[in-house]
Amino acid sequence: CLLTGQYNAVDYSEQLFVFRQNYGAGLFFIALFAGYGFLFGRKYPKRLGFALTASLSSFVIISCLYVITPDHALMTAYPVWCFVLLALSAGLFKLSLNSTNPMRVFIYWLGGNANISLALTMLLEGSSLTLALAAQVLLISFYVNKQSLSIPTWPLKGLVGALLVRLSFAPWSTDYSDALLLGVHWSLVVYPVCACLFYFAARHWQQQSVRVWLEGATLHCIALFITTETSYQLVGHYPDFESLSVYEHILLTCNWGILGCVYLLRSRFTAQLAKLYQVAGFALLTLSGLLILKSFTAVNPFFEPINIGSWPIINWLLLLWLVPACIAIWASQLTQSQYYLQKLFTALAGVMSVLYINAEIRHNWQGEFINIALPTSDAELYSYSLVWLVIGALVVVVGQLRTITVLQKLGLGLLALVVLKVFLIDMANLTGLLRAISFIGLGLSLVALSWLFQKFKAKPTALP
Repeated sequence: CLLTGQYNAVDYSEQLFVFRQNYGAGLFFIALFAGYGFLFGRKYPKRLGFALTASLSSFVIISCLYVITPDHALMTAYPVWCFVLLALSAGLFKLSLNSTNPMRVFIYWLGGNANISLALTMLLEGSSLTLALAAQVLLISFYVNKQSLSIPTWPLKGLVGALLVRLSFAPWSTDYSDALLLGVHWSLVVYPVCACLFYFAARHWQQQSVRVWLEGATLHCIALFITTETSYQLVGHYPDFESLSVYEHILLTCNWGILGCVYLLRSRFTAQLAKLYQVAGFALLTLSGLLILKSFTAVNPFFEPINIGSWPIINWLLLLWLVPACIAIWASQLTQSQYYLQKLFTALAGVMSVLYINAEIRHNWQGEFINIALPTSDAELYSYSLVWLVIGALVVVVGQLRTITVLQKLGLGLLALVVLKVFLIDMANLTGLLRAISFIGLGLSLVALSWLFQKFKAKPTALP
């Protein structure tokens, strides 16, 4: 409060401003508090407060000076501050080697690593602070496990939580929009490395609450990486949710759906954070569902001139409807205990499967654009009937072999629809005797379908 609250009239154009006024007072306070902590910590070794004062005073004070310094003057102050931080870190690590008290060693480690993290942030790009702090999480976890220490876990959880907040909002900050790290965009490095650091830190904890917390942080980093990088690689910037491109929309639908299912699956293997995983999973599935609803209208290649690609199977239709249909089936299996949700996901999977099959058939005849306003040939109409006839027959056979009544009825329903389409649409251009014969065939087909329905309905009761 003293450093940040005082009036500061330093001339930042002067090279030695780091020794003036508040900055000089800050360096004096570092020497004062560090000396005080080391002196009385040696005199009273059981009083860990002195060790904490000596270890963390430089980190806290230089952080305060960092806050009150304009950006254009930071490069002048960095060398002096880094020298102080690294020198004190070296002293703290030397004391940790000579100490026999595990808790004092842990405190020296904490202070030394905090100083190194701040120094690395000054010497490297701004995003390196996140990596440095995540590395501290791993180092602290390693040391606690190695020494079998019993320490309060809330500071570590708080640090991980603060890192996740920073990682979550950084992509939409102007300071990080075009930041580079190691010659590539920062998110390509920071998110995967943080995920790995959190994962290996979790491996060092036997305490279930901390282990689950760190594993959740790993999943969150993966989710952020997938969400941001897909859009960045497509359009050169992070997703703007008010104006998503068609292809961003398609990829986010798949990404959020898969992550939502992963969170729901993860909730089955943890007791303490099960509710949090369930809330996160259903939230992501809801967002994915909203995007799916939009794919039925505004982002529907049947209604809009959307280029879906020229390849027959490997095209954007695969990600637009088939992959979300598979995700919906997975979600229905994860929500078996919730009847209405399971039915909703199953119905959604069915609708998207139908759209995908019809879209692929039309894509085979129309090419990159499948808008329904384009002319439809008779051959294309016949191909729909043929494909759905085969699908309906396969569904009936599978239902019969596995004695699944629902599949049997579904397959027969598909066959009935195919018959109606053949006689009412495909043969609409027929005249005279051919039309009469087609309608007679329609009646006979309906009778045959009715007989099959009755047979399959009665079959279960005839079984011993």
